[in-house]
Amino acid sequence: MHSLNGQLYNVISDQHESGVLWMATPLLVIDLYEHAYYLDYKNDKAKYIEQFMNHIDWPVINRRAQLAS
Repeated sequence: MHSLNGQLYNVISDQHESGVLWMATPLLVIDLYEHAYYLDYKNDKAKYIEQFMNHIDWPVINRRAQLAS
């Protein structure tokens, strides 16, 4: 969540070591590099994302959003 305008953004960072978001608070992060899913899901990235979404603690995300606004 952007600290100045309160807007939510989907941000893609292809360089994980330099993906700093200035003036923003990440609410949810998912690692979609191959090393994150390949051992369990092989090439089925969609299944990995589906399972990831089933394990999100939405009240925690909501609290993060409230604190960031």
